Amino acid sequence: MARDVLVYIQTISSRAYASPVIDIYIELAQAQLASDAFGDLYNYAVALKALHDWTIDTDRQFGESGLITDRTEGRLTLRYLHNMNKESKTDLLMTSYGQKLHSLIRRCVGPVARTVPVMIGYEEIGYVP
Repeated sequence: MARDVLVYIQTISSRAYASPVIDIYIELAQAQLASDAFGDLYNYAVALKALHDWTIDTDRQFGESGLITDRTEGRLTLRYLHNMNKESKTDLLMTSYGQKLHSLIRRCVGPVARTVPVMIGYEEIGYVP
């Protein structure tokens, strides 16, 4: 099954596919998502979740949050559209992979709650933020 997920990851992001730790993110994503909620799209959902978490950990090593709207390398500049509090909003909106997973969850499971602790859609698929 992880091999099928790797095919999605290789297709979506060659940078993540080349990462020596991507297998760990796949295992974590598999532990957080229930296969019966996504049916045939389970491996795709796992790939999106793994890519989402890998991107956050790679690009935001200090726990920054929000959608990055600007990035400069020399003299380091990062700008965020808005800050997101992980306690009150889903972190899936922080990356394009997470946004795709969020849409997939809504399509496969139904409406997704955005506040904690009432995670209606996420509880049904076994997602643990």
